[in-house]
Amino acid sequence: MKSEGIHPTLVTYNTLLMGASADRNWAEVANIFRQLLHSGVVPDAITLDCLCGIEVWQCSFTPSRPLLKPPMGLSPETRIS
Repeated sequence: MKSEGIHPTLVTYNTLLMGASADRNWAEVANIFRQLLHSGVVPDAITLDCLCGIEVWQCSFTPSRPLLKPPMGLSPETRIS
């Protein structure tokens, strides 16, 4: 998409996140979210709703072996403005 000169919008990212989330493809959800943050697009409530399943999925792994690292150093306490 980017190679064709088309730049994703928040709606594009949210649509991709919804699809990956519905498929429970949490690794892809995390990847899309990282891309969203790197692009400078600001997440909204819909974006964050798509991320809710990652927490449940992440909790199924042992704390000593987390599967996902927070993207770009973000933590639950991080405020995005």
